[in-house]
Amino acid sequence: AKSPSGLGNLSASLNRSEEVTLRLADTASSINAVHSTPPPAAARPSRRGGGEMTSNNGGHMPGAHSASPHPGSTSPGPGLASSDDELWEITTSLEQDPSVRLMFEKHSVQLHQVFDYYGSAQGRQKLVNLGTQGERRGLLRLAHDFDVCPAMLTKREVKQLFSAVCRFRGSMQGVDYEDLLRVLGLMAVTALSKPSFQHLYPTNQSKVTVLLEMWGLADPIKLQVVRQHATRRSPGRGGGSPGR
Repeated sequence: AKSPSGLGNLSASLNRSEEVTLRLADTASSINAVHSTPPPAAARPSRRGGGEMTSNNGGHMPGAHSASPHPGSTSPGPGLASSDDELWEITTSLEQDPSVRLMFEKHSVQLHQVFDYYGSAQGRQKLVNLGTQGERRGLLRLAHDFDVCPAMLTKREVKQLFSAVCRFRGSMQGVDYEDLLRVLGLMAVTALSKPSFQHLYPTNQSKVTVLLEMWGLADPIKLQVVRQHATRRSPGRGGGSPGR
């Protein structure tokens, strides 16, 4: 049998062990609470009406500029984000993805040629308008020429994405080169996030790869074929010459 003093020591040790266990449990609960707390709103990219997209530290995102979009101003079609805010988040995620930026930079020469071909002079600058599929210029013609519409996106979806980016930039007159890239990125993400394709192209990079390589936006031969078809459709009218 243990002596009374031995039992006292054992009881004291057990009490200390329980206190340590309780302190560890409290610490674990505090850590879990910290990790489960959502980040403050200031940690997310913010929109400044008529200004540039900024991060919480005041730094500018690459090439981003916008007016505040108006949620609920569009009625989204199948596969389309439900509000301008969601489209803004997609645009921001694309611009903050180094692999996506690298791909657009890698193919910038060809993408500028696409912009020049489908754009038209608007005062001192060239812009790509929405246009129609029957015109040589414009976004709808581009989507048709590169087999995006109606195979991957409806005309209505293309219009909604174009209009959203125009609202982001604060002008409905058309999109410049940087904003055309935003529209194209949204087209890729919207089309390839549909149930039939999401499992095949789960990342932004894989979706933009389809845009540039499979749809042919970065393929100079594809644009050359488009030019030839346009010339045959409009003989003697210079339909294949960009910028006229």
